[in-house]
Amino acid sequence: MARMRRRTKARTQWFARRRRSTLLTAVLMGLSLVPGTTATAAPAPAGVDGLTTNGRVGPLGIPGAAPVFGWDPSRRGGR
Repeated sequence: MARMRRRTKARTQWFARRRRSTLLTAVLMGLSLVPGTTATAAPAPAGVDGLTTNGRVGPLGIPGAAPVFGWDPSRRGGR
């Protein structure tokens, strides 16, 4: 008889844990649907145009030990 009580108690505890985890999952899923709590889309990243390396546009190789990188500041990507 005591053995049956232990099994019943273990099952009851298991079902209680399962109910709590199911409830927690439902609450978290419900909160994700509430307006204002979702992440908004980030603005598009700024673009860079007119890139150069040692004064060359699109070089196949870079001569020298310390290359000089540059860009055209008069060009603004999209603005």
